[in-house]
Amino acid sequence: MTQDESIIRNLKAKEALLVAKIIGAQSIDEIHAVTSNDILHFLEQNHIPEANKRILKIVYKQLELLRFDEFKDRSLADWKRVRSAIEHENTLVNHRLT
Repeated sequence: MTQDESIIRNLKAKEALLVAKIIGAQSIDEIHAVTSNDILHFLEQNHIPEANKRILKIVYKQLELLRFDEFKDRSLADWKRVRSAIEHENTLVNHRLT
């Protein structure tokens, strides 16, 4: 095995470990903790642009998945629908009175 092959194998192992940490994060705060330490260290030491792009793409995808979406929370979506119906009725009453 040449030195270049050894370096590439080592980088792939580090990249795999980093991807596992990113995907294993359960919250945005955990991703930020990984980002602030491990990812920055990896990006500084890695001189292969494709690997850096892959890591950053995975981080952004994971952040997107973990972001709060009000339509995923059924009780909040139901509450908003009921509130909207009440506001609509109040508007109708207001128009009739004025």
